[in-house]
Amino acid sequence: MSIGRRRSVRKSGVRPAALWLTWRRLRSQRWRTLALVLAITGATTAFTILGGTKVERLEIAGAAVPASSATYDLLVLPPEAASGTEQAGGGSLLRPRQWQDIYGGITLRQVRQIQRTPGVEVAAPIAMVGYILQTVHVAVPIPQERLRAPAAYTATITHTTDQGLSKIVQPDVAVTYVTSDPDCLVRFPYPDLQPGADPFAVQTRRAGTCWSTRTGAASAWAQGVSQPSVADTWTFPTLVAAVDPAAEAALNDIDNAISTGRYLPEDTSADGSAAIPVIRAGSLADNDQDQVVVAQLPDRVAAAIEAGASATQIDRLLAESRETVVSTRTVTSAQAYQQLVTEALTSGRPDLVDAFWTSTSVDYVGHADGRVSVTPQPPPPPKTWQPHGTKLRMPPVDASDTAARQLVAHTALPGTALPLMSTVGIFDPGGMSAGRRGVTAFSAQSLPGADPATRRALGGRKLVPNTNPAGYPAGAPTMLMPLSRIDAFTDPAVFSNVNQAAPVSAVRVRVAGVTGTDALGRERVRTVADEIRRATGLQVSVTLGATPAQVTVTVPAGQHGRPQLSVTETWYRESAAAVNVQALELKSRILLLAVLLVCGLAVANATVASTGTLAPELRQQARLGLLPGEIRRHLMAEVGLLALAAGLLSALLVWLVAVASHVPVMPLHPLLAVPIAVAVGLIAAMVPVWRASEAAHSGQPARRPPPRRLHARGRLRAAIVHLLRTPGRSALCVAAVAIACGALTLQLLLTLVWHGSVVGDLFGVPVSLQDRWIDTAATALIVLAAAFVVGDVGLLAVRDRRAELADLRVQGLLRTQVAGLVVREIAILVLLGAALGGTAGATLAAVIDGALPG
Repeated sequence: MSIGRRRSVRKSGVRPAALWLTWRRLRSQRWRTLALVLAITGATTAFTILGGTKVERLEIAGAAVPASSATYDLLVLPPEAASGTEQAGGGSLLRPRQWQDIYGGITLRQVRQIQRTPGVEVAAPIAMVGYILQTVHVAVPIPQERLRAPAAYTATITHTTDQGLSKIVQPDVAVTYVTSDPDCLVRFPYPDLQPGADPFAVQTRRAGTCWSTRTGAASAWAQGVSQPSVADTWTFPTLVAAVDPAAEAALNDIDNAISTGRYLPEDTSADGSAAIPVIRAGSLADNDQDQVVVAQLPDRVAAAIEAGASATQIDRLLAESRETVVSTRTVTSAQAYQQLVTEALTSGRPDLVDAFWTSTSVDYVGHADGRVSVTPQPPPPPKTWQPHGTKLRMPPVDASDTAARQLVAHTALPGTALPLMSTVGIFDPGGMSAGRRGVTAFSAQSLPGADPATRRALGGRKLVPNTNPAGYPAGAPTMLMPLSRIDAFTDPAVFSNVNQAAPVSAVRVRVAGVTGTDALGRERVRTVADEIRRATGLQVSVTLGATPAQVTVTVPAGQHGRPQLSVTETWYRESAAAVNVQALELKSRILLLAVLLVCGLAVANATVASTGTLAPELRQQARLGLLPGEIRRHLMAEVGLLALAAGLLSALLVWLVAVASHVPVMPLHPLLAVPIAVAVGLIAAMVPVWRASEAAHSGQPARRPPPRRLHARGRLRAAIVHLLRTPGRSALCVAAVAIACGALTLQLLLTLVWHGSVVGDLFGVPVSLQDRWIDTAATALIVLAAAFVVGDVGLLAVRDRRAELADLRVQGLLRTQVAGLVVREIAILVLLGAALGGTAGATLAAVIDGALPG
């Protein structure tokens, strides 16, 4: 029988003495208990609120196919631009130049936001202005051997388009009176512009010219023409677009496609009164042509014209007379357009614009077999060309055919200064970069037949645009002006029914560092697209790796002989489609876990402090017979109760924050704070509680007794020596500071160096970091929690060294010197943690970005 050693007798049940000691501990350490509860509450509340906040994020679904060099990777459109085209075509389809049917919707401020977005190499805005009507008169000479004076000649013009399927005959649409009188006093009653007149009637379109064999023609169009001629009049609907000259040149090398003249100046907004510089396309894709039959009229018709007969009388005489054909000539649209471009470039006279027209989008109807049909529209009514009772603008004769879109007129208001447009250069549409999409921005598609009947009707050729601004397919823009002068056409004080607030139709974006459709390139595109969408709220389409999709389009029959046609049009399928998801990014998840980790370290440190203070009481419980496991259970139960209270408090705070911020939350979401709080408290207290229970049962205090009087040679050495005496506490403080400094380093680099976004490669996996408010909030919480840990470690250091610090005072050290010793210890821990965390954050940044940001 051993003497002096009492065998512990373990009794079942709850010991009242232990419960009484637990209650007394909580009361005696109420401030320490409050700190522990607040630490758990802060960690749990932050994690629950931030973890439950889902950020809308753009993801690229699907695998993009390899592609050649690109002109742009993203197409930014107005929010309402998602028309029925994509749905009709089977989803995720883009038409070439889809922005051409969009007139406004993006503000200039949004354009600047896109251009400043990190990762954007080129952002080229384009604003569709509309169609302006430009007329050119091609002189068809009267053969010298058939020329008489006085005599009258007429031209019957047969206009053919759609590869000869559509024919429009205009009998006697041009009349030329030839006289030897040098004054040429004949006045024609043409054009006969009556209110509400049909702009496509021959009587309305007929024009007369008086030609003196001695002094030349009286009409302006024939100045410089030496031989008497009749006029073949062409009206071209010139589609005008406004671009940023520098961005457009960087995107598709249009500045190197200038064949004559010079490129657009970058900024012309300083002098708003000067003519707007424009460049024109040097060629058109249409194949329209006029067959001009020149005939001599009977002498009685010539006499009636000389006598000043009315339009009605001349019309009757023309209908009754037999004409004598003197020549036949074919004039192509290419010849007429070339003359228009040459005159615009060489004349030096700017074009005055008093009206322009915009068009609506094409209405497509999808079919089960994948075909789409163009919904036919009636030809524009006469008021379209004579809006608001103004003068009649003579439209192209093709505009009398079945339409695919509707036209909207914008006329100049009375008494306003009208814009002038001066041609400074000619560009070659085929001389620009085509990129992965296979077509340039300013060249039209040619549509082959999709079935044998259509191929036979087209004669094996392709359907191309014509001069009908409402027809199908539509032509590409043929006139470009600087975006800085767009206000000349969007000012409501000048033109009616215009969009001044948001004039831009689309922005084409090329992402920096993207050379293909590899995973890293796709992640760069995704990051930029996501940032643009978040910053502007605009619709972003990913064109990276877009693959051609052959779509069969049914074009309705025309009114001039063209049958219904089925043609093949190349649209582009977004093989890497952008979708919005509600989720946390990887960086946000890591930061939220770091919040829990640092707060867990704070809880662990607080638990260490509590158990150190309770060491005598725990030894007393051990003497009462409690085993180490029972002591641990009591201590863990104590921490668990405090964590439960903290969890309930956190749940209440989460609910209050959600109500105050009007953020919708699930009914049970705040209750998630309770299990999170209990888990954080128990896990963080496991190690300190285990050490305290083992020390209590062994009869030794949990901490080393204060050492004998310290005789350090230097104050810095003394601080280091004391830190080494408490390695666990020192390591805990260093870890908390390192985590905080690492998170802060990444956040500062992201905000200040990378300007909010960076994409890189982390061990072969594409990684993107973006500056979001949730990450900033999490970083701030991590720093605050680390500061709490540092302060708590300092308080514990002072408490545990009271005798030692008092001894130093007895040795003659001043109060400030003693305080400096503790401050040095804390400074060493903070500097060490900051060095480790900063180095880790910078190293991670270097791995992602390829090098340490400078």
